[in-house]
Amino acid sequence: MRVWYLGLVVTVVVIAGCGAGTDDHQIAPPPAGTFVDGDGKTVSLNDFKGRYLWIDYAAEWCAACTPQTRAIKSVAATAPDRLAFITIMVTERGGYGHPSTTATAKRWASRFSLDPSRVWAGQVRHRILPRNLLYSPQGEVLFDQVGELNVRQIQEEIARHVKN
Repeated sequence: MRVWYLGLVVTVVVIAGCGAGTDDHQIAPPPAGTFVDGDGKTVSLNDFKGRYLWIDYAAEWCAACTPQTRAIKSVAATAPDRLAFITIMVTERGGYGHPSTTATAKRWASRFSLDPSRVWAGQVRHRILPRNLLYSPQGEVLFDQVGELNVRQIQEEIARHVKN
């Protein structure tokens, strides 16, 4: 009986993504406020006004975030200039209750050879990871997906939504 129950619990956690919870699946406008990037500089999404934004939320402990980040890096290398990619780290290595820091963003950027100015740390609550949002230059949500995306899926969403 214990093995069956344990198997059920593991299955539910895997299906849900790297985390659990439903109260955090409600970010509509891009997150307001300021963040700190992997270089320790204060940054804001206002710096990208007039551009499309692909924002992904990640954490170091999230197993699905690793291939997700590799896919985003691959797509970003050939993406149009009118599209900016930002990764927002949601927690420190210790998990929830441990807010992300400049060190968190710097480690993630270094691990994947990302531009540290595009990996941010901030007070953002997310329990289901990875999470991807694509915003229009006017700030409307064009795409919102919880769960890992591969290169093809990301490219398809960009082709569908990012206009000349």
